[in-house]
Amino acid sequence: GNACWLQWKIQDLSQDQRMVAALLPSAEATENQSQSFECYSKGEMIFQTPYSLWLVVQGVVKLTTLSDCGEDVLIGLASEDQVFGTGLTSLPVYQAIALSDVKLLPLPLTESQKSPELCPALTTRIIQRLQQAERFATMRGQLRVEDRLMQFLLILKEEIGERKESGTRLKVRLTHQDFANACCSTRVTMTRLLGKFQQEGKISFASQNYLVIHF
Repeated sequence: GNACWLQWKIQDLSQDQRMVAALLPSAEATENQSQSFECYSKGEMIFQTPYSLWLVVQGVVKLTTLSDCGEDVLIGLASEDQVFGTGLTSLPVYQAIALSDVKLLPLPLTESQKSPELCPALTTRIIQRLQQAERFATMRGQLRVEDRLMQFLLILKEEIGERKESGTRLKVRLTHQDFANACCSTRVTMTRLLGKFQQEGKISFASQNYLVIHF
């Protein structure tokens, strides 16, 4: 029969904070880490130290390496809630470039093994990175360049696509050279094939030249 009191704390967590909260083990760590974001502008190369790991909080990051001929090879894309970093690769050259304005959160690789909350969340995102790498490898295994481009468009649709009434619109703009680097082809060939796909109605271009996929 005694009076009971229940005190509520109401907070409006932004998407950024919710994402960080899912990866960090405690509220105190969340508050501290919320001040540790690093931001890069579109086109900037992201500084990476050995065994570094990043969580993409906002934007899209392009991951590249160099071929034996010294040409760029597109090996992956990291968008919101995905991870990347030198800690996940054995490639001697591993570059990360912001395809849009991005916000990143550094993740402690060594501490993740000690945290029962952080380890599963991080493992899930590492698996996603490996699965995407497999899709890129399968795409490059296609003999015909046209088939490679089709597979790459499917990857883009799933990884960085936004569903619209007219189709699936990519969040960022890729150059024809980016397509060539991903499909192991030339820029001229990509320009020709993209034009062919546009004539066939498979793709189109929205305002500000954003690509829209229709299949």
